[in-house]
Amino acid sequence: MSFDDAWSAARSEAVAKSSTQIDGVAPGGAGSGPDLRLNKPGKKVAVQSLQNDIRPGTTKAGVHADESSSAAVKEFSGWETGAGLKDAHAEWERQVKSLQARLEKDQSDLEDTHRDFQYVDHGIRSRIAGLGAGPDPRRGA
Repeated sequence: MSFDDAWSAARSEAVAKSSTQIDGVAPGGAGSGPDLRLNKPGKKVAVQSLQNDIRPGTTKAGVHADESSSAAVKEFSGWETGAGLKDAHAEWERQVKSLQARLEKDQSDLEDTHRDFQYVDHGIRSRIAGLGAGPDPRRGA
């Protein structure tokens, strides 16, 4: 068997084996899943907790660690331990600032969620209302 014959046979075999499968719709048709819902009371509690407890607590813990670490760095100045504590303290400060920024963003995102979904709902409602205007072009009227 020549190379061309072997190649042709391999291609024919590959074509015969290949098939296309299109993913079907879930049982019950499209949109049969549960509706997206917002947990407004839960979101409100989360925002209040971030605002009143978590973020202030993070700041307080960061300040407390700053004071303790600064005192330890002074006590061990001139020693390798002091340099190590100073480096660890600098990393701690970066981590606290990063955590505070993340918590602030989470709070802001939670506060914006309700408004964002309202805009989406109004936009969809407007598009649906616009669909009813005029005759149906499929009916030839």
